[in-house]
Amino acid sequence: MKKFVIVACVCLLSAFCVMGCQRSVVQSNCKIEGTASGALNGKKIFLVPLNGPQDRAHVDSAVIENGKFEFSIDSLMMAILRIELRARYGYQDLLVITESGTVHATIGEVSAAGGTPQNDSLQVWKSLSEEYHAKNRPLMMQLQQTANDDSLKAGIKTVISGNYNAFKQRSRHMAEGLKEGVLYDFLDKMFPKDKEDK
Repeated sequence: MKKFVIVACVCLLSAFCVMGCQRSVVQSNCKIEGTASGALNGKKIFLVPLNGPQDRAHVDSAVIENGKFEFSIDSLMMAILRIELRARYGYQDLLVITESGTVHATIGEVSAAGGTPQNDSLQVWKSLSEEYHAKNRPLMMQLQQTANDDSLKAGIKTVISGNYNAFKQRSRHMAEGLKEGVLYDFLDKMFPKDKEDK
C-alpha cells in the first residue's frame, strides 16, 4: 500500500509538471494579424527585435498580400514591425509586444496595435508619447529661431522641460501600475526612478 501511494504521488507530480510545461508553451504563443495599405501588396514587412541581435536568425519577415500580413512567434519580447526599406516612406514603424494571444496591428502613416493587455497599454503610452512630441515640436522650432534672445530661449526651455517632466511622470505612473512584464521593463529603463524616489 505504501508503494502504491508513493507511485501515485510520483505520477501526479509528473502529470502536474507536464501540464505546467504545456501551459507555459501555450502562454508564449503570439499571433500578429496585421493590415496595411493595398499599395504595400507584395512588399515585405519585418518583425525586428528591439533589443539583441538583428540578424537573419532573429528577424522574421512576411509578405503583405491583399492588404494583410501575419506572424506567429513563440518568444516574448518587444519588437518593431517595419516595412522594407524601398517602400517604408510614409509608413510609421510600430512597437509591439509578442505576448500570448492575438495582436491586431495596423500599419499606416500612424500605426497602431492592440488586442492583448500589454499591447493595449503600449498603445496608450504611444498616444502619450505622440501628444508630448506634438507639444514640443513647435517649441523646438521656435527655440532655433530665437538664437539671439536669451530671455525668450530660457522661457521656451522651461516649457520644454516642464512638458518632458509631465510625460516622464505619466510614463512612470504607467510603469508602476504594470509592476512587471516587457512593457514595464521598457518604461523603467527609459524613465528610471529618480534617486529620491528609490
